Amino acid sequence: MSAAGAVARRQGAGLSGAAPGRGGALAKALRGMLPRLVLRAAASLLLVSAGAALVREVPVAPPTWSARQRALAAFPSSLPQPPGTRIVGAGAGKELPYRIDATAPLTPQAVAAYYGRTAATGGWAASAAGARPGRIELLHTNARGRTDFVAHVEVTPDGGASRVIIEFSPLPLVLGGL
Repeated sequence: MSAAGAVARRQGAGLSGAAPGRGGALAKALRGMLPRLVLRAAASLLLVSAGAALVREVPVAPPTWSARQRALAAFPSSLPQPPGTRIVGAGAGKELPYRIDATAPLTPQAVAAYYGRTAATGGWAASAAGARPGRIELLHTNARGRTDFVAHVEVTPDGGASRVIIEFSPLPLVLGGL
């Protein structure tokens, strides 16, 4: 048989010029692998979606946002602030992921008393866990009774006013938030 006849016979069998017998084996191998590939893709998708459910939904900042923009977007609006408090800076925290720098026109003692009185509003409560002179630790409890935010508030004198540094973090579900 001529070479042209062999190519025509292979093309007629759907092998498009492949060596005799190889096209059928390759198709058979691909058919055998397809169910495993589909199963692996489905398992991967399930794991990714389950992992996403473990993390509390917090604002996801676009990668072009600055640290200041990310901190301001994640700041819990339910956290009470003393009257006249003005945010002067924001960014990454030292102990917790986010930090807000503010000034309050009150003495440090008045600011501490304010947080002691009003922490219970909006689901916030003072905790003795990280407390020390000039520092208040606040925990937020959501409607389901789970702690979903932690905040450290440090108050220092700044002339006749106070400098207030708030470091905070949303807690993922695996740590109790929901």
